[in-house]
Amino acid sequence: LIVILSTVAGAVLEGMAKDGMRGMFATHLHDIFKLPLKHLDRVSYKRMALDNADEWTYRLEDGVTFDSRAFSTARKFGLPTNNLNRAEELKSIMAKCDERKDADGSQDE
Repeated sequence: LIVILSTVAGAVLEGMAKDGMRGMFATHLHDIFKLPLKHLDRVSYKRMALDNADEWTYRLEDGVTFDSRAFSTARKFGLPTNNLNRAEELKSIMAKCDERKDADGSQDE
């Protein structure tokens, strides 16, 4: 599903760039960076800067990040430990599924 969502987001970003639109396009769909997108000569890549303590500065800097910081964000804002532990378990399961898909060449639909 994430791959499909990334392709939709990529097509939207291409269309915006092709039409000369200005604005911000934020996503946690990191697979978008694997796509051969067109018309991106006007696109600048930015990410939220972190300070030395690995805390958000709420300032943009040049670059791309592939770390959504979902777990540290959830922890910071008080998600219960049992939910965090379960999320870690599910993350491990998904990683194993992704490894199997990569090994046999299957795609998300």
